[in-house]
Amino acid sequence: PHLPTPDLDSMTDEAMNRVEEWTTPHVAGRELASWLRTVPGVVGSGGRVDLDALLASYNVQISERALSIESIDAVCCWGPSAGPAILLNSSGTRAQGPEGRRATLAHELCHLLVDRRRTLPVAEVMGGRVPNAPEKRANAFAAELLLPNETAGWTVSRASDVRTAVNDLRATFGASLEIIAWQAVRSAYCTSL
Repeated sequence: PHLPTPDLDSMTDEAMNRVEEWTTPHVAGRELASWLRTVPGVVGSGGRVDLDALLASYNVQISERALSIESIDAVCCWGPSAGPAILLNSSGTRAQGPEGRRATLAHELCHLLVDRRRTLPVAEVMGGRVPNAPEKRANAFAAELLLPNETAGWTVSRASDVRTAVNDLRATFGASLEIIAWQAVRSAYCTSL
């Protein structure tokens, strides 16, 4: 069913204004996530974002189902008579484990923040013809929302034992090894890697 989302609506207005400031999808996604992390109540103690609680506070429904297709991790939907909602595919390649689930929810949150005023027809999603720029933006957003690249880079670059540092980041932020590695490499601290 359609649910009122006044908080998400006001966040969308602010997010849409910010997206137009940045030129590349990756920069837009990263900067959107950095901005969202400054909003009171988004980041919990220790720097972790509780995506289930955040989406619930925005009145976004999450429905988890095992779909017969592994290549789609989730689909978000919205409209005048439905949603907003996220259909999370528990059989999706990346959405199966807890870290992948978190990254997938963060990715879909980006779409709900900045793509709700545009549409991606289901036929395009199911046919694999999703525009590249929104997906790159949502991927960068998800990584930065889960673990800021400067935090990853600072932690990894100063660690005497990188394996321990990565495991600590993984436990603290609920991010996958892949996200941790990419966030560290993209930081100003690890440009020589």
